[in-house]
Amino acid sequence: MGANMARRLKECGFPIAAVFDLNTATAQSLAAELGCVAADNLRTVTALAEVILTVVSDDRAMKKIFTGGLLTRETV
Repeated sequence: MGANMARRLKECGFPIAAVFDLNTATAQSLAAELGCVAADNLRTVTALAEVILTVVSDDRAMKKIFTGGLLTRETV
């Protein structure tokens, strides 16, 4: 679902700075398709993006990404 949202945003002219997926091959493939960075961690996503959209499976996954670095800004 997240990949299709990113594709649609790109089609509508929005820049996609980075994608992240626990499955690195999936992230790398989508990043190549969209012309963006396949982030290897959540802090990189935060550093590169002005707006972040998340697609997660449940509350546990949501809590994990938000406490696991998504909101921590560091330079890349």
